[in-house]
Amino acid sequence: MDTRVQCYTLDVYDDLENSDAALSGYCIPSKAWNLHFDIAGNTAGRKISGTVTLREGVASCFKFNTNPYGQTGTIALWNQNGPNSLPVIYNPPVVTEANGWIEYDVLLVDDGGFRKTYTFRHMLANEVRAVPYGDEVLTVTGAPYYLRQEDGTLRIACYENGCTLRAPQYSAGMRFAGWYADATYRTRLSTKVQYLCKPSATLTVLYAKYEKM
Repeated sequence: MDTRVQCYTLDVYDDLENSDAALSGYCIPSKAWNLHFDIAGNTAGRKISGTVTLREGVASCFKFNTNPYGQTGTIALWNQNGPNSLPVIYNPPVVTEANGWIEYDVLLVDDGGFRKTYTFRHMLANEVRAVPYGDEVLTVTGAPYYLRQEDGTLRIACYENGCTLRAPQYSAGMRFAGWYADATYRTRLSTKVQYLCKPSATLTVLYAKYEKM
């Protein structure tokens, strides 16, 4: 009788907080992220499978891999002795303070009796991006967090009550001409330097425009 125990290692993690959709501790659910299953040493060929179950969040906005939208989804790993990456989508129309978290469980089992649950929990927010026209310095108040990029663009985490953007009235011999919803400056939202942006989507991009005096 062969009494040797066949062992393997299994590392399960998601990359939402390490993706470009993250702002410090705030995660922006504007696009899919990946759930990773890294298996090593499964030389015995154990069959690993499982389920993903949403514990906190809106089930109709949650989708794992090729499963339909809903609270649960099955895990089918094509590589039983190596890395696997499967997409997760969570796309509420807008993130509010009341639904500002997502939590889901990953239950994995194999045909040798292994069973383990991994829990993932992330804080969510909407992102507002404020893009400058030139070298002017845009500012924001009322947001829990913001990041100023090298090009001056503000990446702002906020909820349904919004945040207040402000552009200088004058900059480098030019005068402020408005906040716009598009990079071609066709859809003007406001002509005032101070603008309260209440997001209606998980990602909103605003553009400040200036014109010669």
